[in-house]
This record gives sequence, C-alpha cells and structure tokens, in this order.
Amino acid sequence: AGLPARGLEAFERTLIRRPGEVEALYNIGLIQLQAGKLESAREAFELALEGQPEFIDSAANLGVVLARQGRLEDSYRVFSKVLESRPGHIEALINIGNIELTVGAPERARKRFEEVIRLEPGLVAGYKRLGAVCRSTGDLDGAREVYEKAAAIDPEDPELWSNLGVILAEGGRFKEARKMCERSVRVSPGYASGHNNLGLVLQALGEADGAVGAFRKSISLAPEGPSAYLNLARLYIKLGRKAESGSLLRRYLELQPGHQGALKLLKQLGE
Repeated sequence: AGLPARGLEAFERTLIRRPGEVEALYNIGLIQLQAGKLESAREAFELALEGQPEFIDSAANLGVVLARQGRLEDSYRVFSKVLESRPGHIEALINIGNIELTVGAPERARKRFEEVIRLEPGLVAGYKRLGAVCRSTGDLDGAREVYEKAAAIDPEDPELWSNLGVILAEGGRFKEARKMCERSVRVSPGYASGHNNLGLVLQALGEADGAVGAFRKSISLAPEGPSAYLNLARLYIKLGRKAESGSLLRRYLELQPGHQGALKLLKQLGE
C-alpha cells in the first residue's frame, strides 16, 4: 500500500504546481481505481478528459469505473466513443461486449468478441468471453470449441480447463468433465473454482467422498467464496449429515444474505 500512496502524493504535488496536468490526473485515477476508490477515480478521469478530450486511455478507464459502479448506460456510451475514435481498441471491445451480454444482447456481444479474436488471436480473454456468449445461448459445442482453442494457446490457465469441465458436465459427459476439472486443479492446485467444479462432477458420478474433499478444498482456498459452502451443504443433506449442513448454510448466508434457496434448506432442517 505504501508505493501507491507515495505515488498518489507525488501526482497530487504535481497538480499543486501545475493545476489540470492531464497525466497527473490520469495517474491519480489509475491509483484510485486500483485501490477500489471508484468515485475518486471517476472524478480524476473526467478531469483528465476535460483537459484532453481525445485522451483515449483515460476514457477507457472511465468506462471501466462506470461499469463497476453499475452505470452501464454511461459506461456503454463512453466505450462507444472510444471505439469511434479507435475502432480496434481491445479493452473497449471487451468491455462493451460484456455490457451487451449483461443486458441480454448476446449476438451483439458475440460480434465484439469475434472482433477481439480477429485482432488479437493470441489473447485468451477474447476466447473466454466468446465462450461465455456461447454458453449463455445454449451453444455448448460452440463453447467447448472456443475454450479448447484458448487452452491450446495457454494450457496453464486453470479457468479454461475448469470451464471445459463445466460445459461437458452440462452436456451429461461427466467422465470427460472429470478429466478436465482434474487437469484444472493439477495445473493450479490453488484454483478454488476448479476444486468446486470438480466436486460437482464427482457428486454427479456418485463419488460422494471425493466430492466432499473437493468442496472442502475449495472452501479452504477461498473462504469468502460462497458456492462451495452451498454445494457441500446440499451434499451433506443427502448424506444425512444435517448438523454440518446447517453450519455450512449459516456461513453461506453470511456471505449471501437472504438467499432463498439456502433459507429454504435451513427451514427443511428445522432451523
């Protein structure tokens, strides 16, 4: 935390000497964005754009901030302007595609991500997002093909193997899904989502002990990640381990307050 703080002080001193210094404002915005101070970051990027309206990087980061603030229309408008000035701006294409996917325009999002892949065929992020579009539209074969291409580019990315496992499982191909999920956690033993997905696949295969171990591993790696708590709680209910299930559900509700499914399960347990 020390280095960003010192950097922030340095850029603020620059603004005292030269008010409106665009580069200083931009760098302050980056530091505030990294620190999660979204409103301060927004103000800095907007001031930088007032001083230099064609400052594309500042506009792109402003779009990121607005999206994180939930201001999707404003973010979309900013990224659209970025693409008007620089049609091949990769970050803008990815972010505007994400917004389109979020608001229910998957075919428009697909075109954005296909353009990213055309411009940067070695960029795994483009394939990940295109795979998400395919999954959202029920095109499991398309998603599998996209993730396989991405895995060929970066075989050390555990998310890709885990996603392949999920897609195969959704198609009922659990034995193949198991191999993909096992590869995910072999590539990156600390990847919590990979262990969680492996647990789901093992449970589907009837291997309860293995599933319990995988869910526990996921929880130990990411104690603030809610999914594995709920998955393990559901499995414990099937195994008759009600007390342990209740404890997991209460922890899950601490992370996801008001979740109706978890509340219903607790009620069924008599709690």
